Amino acid sequence: MASELMQKVGELLGMAGVDEEIIKSVTEKLADEKDEIQEGETMKKEEKVEVQEAADVKHDIKGGDGTEQAPVDGNINKGGEKIESEEKSEEQEKAPVDPKTNVGGIQVAEAEEAVCEKCGDSGIFEGYYCECVKKRMAKESINSPIPPFTFEESDLSLFRKDKELAERAYETMRIFCAKFPHTKNVNLLFIGNAGTGKTFLASCVANELERQGRNVLFLSAFRFNDICLKYHTSFDNARTDGLNAVIDAELLVIDDLGTESILKNVTKEYLYTVISERMNAGRHTIITTNLNESMLEARYGERIVSRLFTTRACLTLALTGEDLRR
Repeated sequence: MASELMQKVGELLGMAGVDEEIIKSVTEKLADEKDEIQEGETMKKEEKVEVQEAADVKHDIKGGDGTEQAPVDGNINKGGEKIESEEKSEEQEKAPVDPKTNVGGIQVAEAEEAVCEKCGDSGIFEGYYCECVKKRMAKESINSPIPPFTFEESDLSLFRKDKELAERAYETMRIFCAKFPHTKNVNLLFIGNAGTGKTFLASCVANELERQGRNVLFLSAFRFNDICLKYHTSFDNARTDGLNAVIDAELLVIDDLGTESILKNVTKEYLYTVISERMNAGRHTIITTNLNESMLEARYGERIVSRLFTTRACLTLALTGEDLRR
């Protein structure tokens, strides 16, 4: 009908003597206006449909009595009945991990929270660096890393002749780590020939306890001797840091005792002092050596050996067999 109207308008304009170009321009403009009107009407119809759909949804959510009902989750409710979700998240499928167990399957005593009673781990006490900070700095100044050996990588099949003895030794030390620091023995002596795994086992213990958050210090006998010599001969105010770190560590390992030089007024005297101080404080010490009891007594004297081998607080593990390094 609109097209017929435009046609008649064109005829009337032609009869009135209007130029054809003007007639064409007028009819095209009328056609454009017609299209815009049609588009507007279409949009209004679509808006009415959307409004009606929204009203229908609202009506469905509210009951017939006008009260609002809980929305239905298609994954949880079907047919109005509660069902269990068929899919589980990846986190739900994973079994919970207990950080207190993983030393050969043995329950590990949970490390106590490292909260300093003086500074509350702030590092500052009465306006000065706290003692806990000084101890930490002293240990770091020694800079003596633990050899990277762990229980998980130990291969006891290498002990061809004394495998059962090695298995008992490693199991004993796993239990020691699990109960630490509440153990009967505070001194542990690993005795055996060169290459029988003494340092390896001591490193396994040290790394496990450090993993638990314990304060562990691992020193060669030479390094221990050097710290004692520095304390004995230096006038530096920081000379006490090294020796205090040795005395205060929760676990001290002195590796290869007997390979260091005997220094007058230093080696024997400070070894005795350190062992005595640590025993009195209930702190644990592991010593590895190639020397047996009689050889240790000949080198260091009866007083030191008596401390090391006291039955009430010392555990001796003899690691025998062939040199595993060859």
